[in-house]
Amino acid sequence: MADALLRLRAWGHPAIRATHDKTLEFAVEEQISARATCVVAVGTTTSGQPEPIAGLIEVTLTAPPESFTFTALGNSAWQPGSTLIVRRSRLRRPDTFATDADATAADLPRSLVRALADPGTEVLIDVRRAGQAAVGAVVFAYAPALSTTRLAAELVAADLVLAPEADAREAVRAARTARATNHNARSPVGEEAADVLAHGGRLLCVAATVDDEAVTRALATAPEARIEVLGLPPAAALTATAPAGAQTLVVPAGSPARIAEAAALDPGRAIVFRVDAADLDRVLARVADTRPARATAAYLAVGAGVGERVVRGSLTDLPRPERGVVCCRLDPVPTATHQRSGMVGDELIGALLTEGVAATTIARALASTPGWSRKRAYDQVLAVKQNQAIGP
Repeated sequence: MADALLRLRAWGHPAIRATHDKTLEFAVEEQISARATCVVAVGTTTSGQPEPIAGLIEVTLTAPPESFTFTALGNSAWQPGSTLIVRRSRLRRPDTFATDADATAADLPRSLVRALADPGTEVLIDVRRAGQAAVGAVVFAYAPALSTTRLAAELVAADLVLAPEADAREAVRAARTARATNHNARSPVGEEAADVLAHGGRLLCVAATVDDEAVTRALATAPEARIEVLGLPPAAALTATAPAGAQTLVVPAGSPARIAEAAALDPGRAIVFRVDAADLDRVLARVADTRPARATAAYLAVGAGVGERVVRGSLTDLPRPERGVVCCRLDPVPTATHQRSGMVGDELIGALLTEGVAATTIARALASTPGWSRKRAYDQVLAVKQNQAIGP
């Protein structure tokens, strides 16, 4: 089996219906009910000593004489021996073997499903490395939060590994030894990284600190690259992948109006916030009133799974999440694309105060912008606050 990463052996079951349009599951259990519409095989076992898998993979499901092949993105956090669930979405849960699949249970040919419904059918699942992706991928791996096993899986999948820090290189060496990989940790090489991404390759940036700049430099060379962040909570992940040199302001949870007002206060700063997926469209619509339509944003899913894929795009074409909660980042607008009068209206400061934004937060944001001293910022915010207390 050329380029084989994993071989699974399973069996058919009379309750298999394969009608689920969002997932596909190879169950380790031998018995299922008719409600398990995503299950396509039962009693799944692995041969040899399987390891977690990362990167773009090709999965072939065979129930002689029928077979079906699809592609997906391996989840290096999956633990061998557990149920294997393949998702069309980006969300990773502990039982998620792969995400971003181009097919799910409902896409299997019905002739194959009929074979899978026979309990005497032996099912073989072969997992191989797929060819190069349409777009490159930048993977930021925060080494202190990752197991050696997971980092090793990412090393195997990488076309180029960057590890500028000594502690990061040591983590790579340990993972390489554990999995017997041949990857060496390198210092960032701009042209080499750009070439890997331009050809649909996978660039792994291993860091021992959150503020490592290898990712932002890599993204600057390939703005269309897919981004994965491993080992960081959502707000830190979005901060680590923000445009190079961007200062970040994390806004407390609030209404769409409050978030938009914070973004308007300082267009030159990246704004990070959490919001219900249902409200994201309203937030971006309000932000579009103060930033050009070509301004960019990004988000990560938050909630019942681990959101490790950063979704990004312009304010107008950013793919909207279907449900749940997202952590979103509004990217800064370059100074040349917006005008600063050197004055911020008392009405805007007052509105932020009314919404519960701390006076110190507003003052610090003002003080970090061109034309504002710290004293001037604090004086103006305090004056507005005092006026509110006095009333009309």
